[in-house]
Amino acid sequence: AQLHNRHDASIQSTGTRFGDLIGHSPVMRDLFEMIRLVADSHATVLLQGESGTGKERVARSIHNLSYRREKPFVVVDCASLPESLLESELFGHMRGAFTGALSTRRGLFEEADGGTIFLDEIADTSPHFQSKLLRVLQEGEIKPVGSSRSIKVDVRIISATNKNLLELVKSKAFREDLYYRLAVLPLVLPPLRDRREDIPLLVQHFVAASSKRHRKAPPVVTPEAMEALTEAPWPGNIRELEHTIERVVVTAQGTQLTRQDFPGTSETVPARTADIDLRSVARNAAQVAERARILEALRQTSGKKTRAARALKISRASLYNKLRAYGID
Repeated sequence: AQLHNRHDASIQSTGTRFGDLIGHSPVMRDLFEMIRLVADSHATVLLQGESGTGKERVARSIHNLSYRREKPFVVVDCASLPESLLESELFGHMRGAFTGALSTRRGLFEEADGGTIFLDEIADTSPHFQSKLLRVLQEGEIKPVGSSRSIKVDVRIISATNKNLLELVKSKAFREDLYYRLAVLPLVLPPLRDRREDIPLLVQHFVAASSKRHRKAPPVVTPEAMEALTEAPWPGNIRELEHTIERVVVTAQGTQLTRQDFPGTSETVPARTADIDLRSVARNAAQVAERARILEALRQTSGKKTRAARALKISRASLYNKLRAYGID
């Protein structure tokens, strides 16, 4: 787990750059607009997309645009920690709570108070941890391991996965109630192969950044090399492209990067089958958002369906149809 404090008063935005995000393709312009729309809400955000598509960068952009930007941004890789350690890291523990707990320790939820916590690879968490996280979302409080006392926290949760969470819900591998709590605002990140027009911009950015980092004069990418990079499959998405550029910049001898510097890009390698069906996720995203709006309207009207329908600006009959469709009692 990592703790990051950001004190940016605003996020830089240009026609091709949005904070740490780069692109001018229609799908990225849509994503930039969605980030603007969701940034100042307190609602949870679920980021879904293949590995390497930049989910942490999107989460940072949301945080840096929000009213929480002066507070901590905490990153937690749920897949890299065993369950016992994950619970202790997030919720804290009391002295003597378990073997090796020699002192009381604050958890990352307390460290992030007032800010944002980014839970990466949320699909890899256990049912026990999922129930604990659900309590945080429902009650706005945590209970450190070994403590009987609850602590109030004000934290926005952004979670991410490269799996289709809705399919995991259907197979009972992920809690349905937690899914709907986490996915109030679902965003889908496109794979690099679906935004090839952004690749030249990304290449130029990574060449400049790598050259600066390694104190080298930035080499020029030849048109043939750029064409090869643009047409390559990039199953590892932006992360793979970035690492490829860095490796070539470090080892480059001349002032140009040619097609020969990128031998793997000329291969017609089929794109890896994704763990997540993005088209399916995109279709589900609107339904998830609508279901969340209905639940919120019912909560605000104490379950009064006529008032909820009025708040949602739909007919009572339409509301009943949606309640049946979404399995809401």
